[in-house]
Formats: sequence, structure tokens, C-alpha cells
Amino acid sequence: MIEMSKISKREQARCTEENWPGRERCVACPIYKLVTSQTDPKMLAWLAQVLDPIEIHRFEPGEMVCRVGEKGRYLFSVRAGIFKAVRYGQGGEYRIVHLFRNGESFGLELLTNPHFDHSVVAIESAEACQIPLSVIRTVEEKVPDLCTPLMEEWHDQLRQAETWIVQFSTGTVRSRLARLIIYLSLWNSGEKINTVRLLPGRELAAILGATPESISRVIARWKRQKFLQRLPEMGAETYRFDRTQLKQAAEDSSASS
Repeated sequence: MIEMSKISKREQARCTEENWPGRERCVACPIYKLVTSQTDPKMLAWLAQVLDPIEIHRFEPGEMVCRVGEKGRYLFSVRAGIFKAVRYGQGGEYRIVHLFRNGESFGLELLTNPHFDHSVVAIESAEACQIPLSVIRTVEEKVPDLCTPLMEEWHDQLRQAETWIVQFSTGTVRSRLARLIIYLSLWNSGEKINTVRLLPGRELAAILGATPESISRVIARWKRQKFLQRLPEMGAETYRFDRTQLKQAAEDSSASS
């Protein structure tokens, strides 16, 4: 496994090289799926040339990747860590309108609009491939059939992003937080399906449109009730949770916050 500290701030992605050590973080990427679906040596050689401008960028916690309203030339595909799409208010407050993790992409609005819809910021140390729009346009123009599955996957991600905030904007703080914990747990699999790594309280509050204090009260209550149990051996802010109880809380819009 590649340690984050051993990766430079920027390096070239080598999507078509089977023995490239960094490829293990590419598995969920739509570009990787496009490459590995090919068996024709000539097509692979062409793709290697076309995809050559793609770079891996490393971002520090709190670092802004793109700013709302800016004209964009790149899409980004997440390799590691978590990024947040942010909408800022006039008073400096902000709302998180989406989270992006490994295999998910942001800047997709540039496929139809020249400007970024949201500012995107790294929540933690993170990596993303910077994909020039010109690369996508070249593949789309030269081999449209090859690009179709890629575009379908990205458009599906856009549709999910449009509905994402709705599920965390209705009901009490308690029900919204329960939904969010269940959502975050879906990033796990196997034995970890009933565990969740919680984001910092201010981030949870910015997703749910609540105050950090109200989030803290609900979490403290669930800890006392054993709905959330910390798992220090699995890292900071990692918990085992009672899925049955949280599903009930998620569905109960009348529950006290």
C-alpha cells in the first residue's frame, strides 16, 4: 500500500501501465475501467498517449481544489481521502452539498458548463487525478462508443449529487444525523458494514444544516444509549453502531432533536 507521505505533491498518472504501483488506487475510477476494458494493443497504445496529461495531485486538509464560478479546464477523480463540495453564504457560513470519495469525480458540470458550480475542499489528506477536459473531448471525438460508458457513469454521479442534499435536509437533527451515519457506513463492506468513521462535528453540522452543538448532543445521547460505541483500535472517531436503532431514528421525523 502506498503511504501518502511518499507521494509527491504532483506526479504523472500511468493509467495504462499494469505494473505501476499506484494502480491499486485506480480500481474504482471510471478511466481505469475504460482502460481495462480494452484488449487491442493498438487501442491501449493510443490511450496511453491520450491519457498521458493526467496527473495525480495530493491535497492537504482544508486545501481548496477549485472555486465556485471559476472557469475550469480539469475534472478530478478521487483516489484517496474525502473531498467536500461547499456552498458559501454571504455571512461566511457554508453548507456541504456533497462528499466525494475514492472512485467518485467532481467538476463534472464542466462537461456542459464552463464554470465550477461549487467550491471543492479536501477534508483530510487526499489525492485526486486531475483530468484535462481536452483528454475527455479527444476520446469522445475519436472513439465515441468507448466514451459512452464513461459518460453514463459520470452523469449518474451528477444525478446522485443533485438528490444528495435532499435526504439530509428534512426532518429533525436526530433523524438527519441517523441517515448520514447510515450513508457513511455504506462506504464500508463485509465485517465493517456496521461501523462508521465520523467526520468532525463542524463538517457533520455543515452537511445537515445544524449547529455543532446540536450534533454533539445527539451523539452524546446515542453513546449513553449504546447506539454508538467507539472502536479506538480502528482509529479516531470510528464507531460500531446499532443499525436497527438508527434506522428507526432516520425514519422518525417526529423524534426530538
